[in-house]
Amino acid sequence: MRFSELSDDAIDHILTSLPDFRTYNAAIRASKHVHDVWNRHPKSTLRAIARNVAGPALPSALRLVRFVRATAEDGQDAKSALKTEAELVHSDIEPGDECLMLQRHAQVVRRLEERFSRRCKDRTSAVSRLSAIESHRFHRAVYRYWLYVVYMRKVVDEREDDDDDDGNTVHVPEEDRLLEFVPFLDAFSTDELFEIKRVYAFLSEVVYWTISAGLVNRWPPVAGGVLGEHVLLYSGPQTIQEGLEGRLISGDYIPHADAFGAPRVFFQRPFEHLLAARRVSRVTRDQKRKQAVVDSVVGEQDPCDACGTPAGTNLWGASNWDLLKGSFAPSEMCSYLEANLPRNAVETAPVVSAMTAPAGGFDYKAMMDEMLELGPDESGTWSRDKWYCLHCVRHLFQQRFRHWLSLWKARTTEGVQEDCWYGYNCRTQVWKRSHAEKLNVSRAVCSGCGRPGRRLTAASCSFSTSASRSAVTALRLRH
Repeated sequence: MRFSELSDDAIDHILTSLPDFRTYNAAIRASKHVHDVWNRHPKSTLRAIARNVAGPALPSALRLVRFVRATAEDGQDAKSALKTEAELVHSDIEPGDECLMLQRHAQVVRRLEERFSRRCKDRTSAVSRLSAIESHRFHRAVYRYWLYVVYMRKVVDEREDDDDDDGNTVHVPEEDRLLEFVPFLDAFSTDELFEIKRVYAFLSEVVYWTISAGLVNRWPPVAGGVLGEHVLLYSGPQTIQEGLEGRLISGDYIPHADAFGAPRVFFQRPFEHLLAARRVSRVTRDQKRKQAVVDSVVGEQDPCDACGTPAGTNLWGASNWDLLKGSFAPSEMCSYLEANLPRNAVETAPVVSAMTAPAGGFDYKAMMDEMLELGPDESGTWSRDKWYCLHCVRHLFQQRFRHWLSLWKARTTEGVQEDCWYGYNCRTQVWKRSHAEKLNVSRAVCSGCGRPGRRLTAASCSFSTSASRSAVTALRLRH
């Protein structure tokens, strides 16, 4: 059957099943027949597409979009612009900017869901493994937290707005006035509050990961101060996601200047106050905290293959090595080098710079695979196919990171260095840069490789595995 022979009902079904607004806009222009079918009920079709974009969390997503547009474009004050989700359940979707904003926000939430799933649901999968209901809870909670910080910023800006404001300053709430935001949270059930709290805790982890991984400048050139975790959290999910990907802040923004004094409890204090007002016991809190968003965790009690300690989603292996740098910072990795090497910037700075590149700029899985194959390993502890707790990963770095770094240097640098007689025990490397640049100090002083005048491209004592032997062969020792 040709497309032109499709019935109106079939075309209508196709239109309402389209995944996003861009595809929708292209489809209704595909032919006169399609356009005529769409034109009979454009509002319901557009709402169906919005439902496909935002999922069942559409009322929460639409509430955020309507608030942002009402305050930014229509000039409404925060309290007048804040609608309820119930008011928007059957609301028509406005074409144009509203659709674009819905889609942009949904993309942010989906990316965060993938990250949440990897860290909190199934560490073995790079795509989300949340069930339909878990995904709905997560999306809804992200939109609600997002609106909470946008609403808070708007209220505070209105209260502190003055003629001297240049329009770029972002004000923050004074800690003793945080309780005025309790009514915003009070609109949600206790279970829904704990979903928002779970998302807040997850975003806190993401922010800590981003800063630890070196993807965000903690000392931006504005007003002085340190860009702390709470400042990024106050900026909202879009800023957090963009920082996670190592991209420049664009859609949302980091509140600079005044935000360096942002209360660390801008969410916790109203949240805890509300739980106390509802008389939620500690036992109930613990239960709801565990059950929020995720019903079950894949491999929750899985043990470390090296030490046997149950670590579950906090285990590290082939499918999540790319996340390692935010939990085990590159600078900390270098601290596990022997003797004086950690204080030698000539040795450590290049690899730290490479490791802190934006997402995809450094292959952590390849690094870990190489380290796991370096020997000797008579006990069979280390394998590409096993899972390890962070404590044991650090132990692996203590054993093999220097060997791997020597091989990495050989691949990424040119020229030949003469050995330093004292190897990594050399004290001159710490304070004399020219010495560190001229001589190879990354080797151990051992029989057969400690003689003055011996040269190598990247020093290393012998390795036992075939992979490392072939690598060392490629680095041929020169006398």
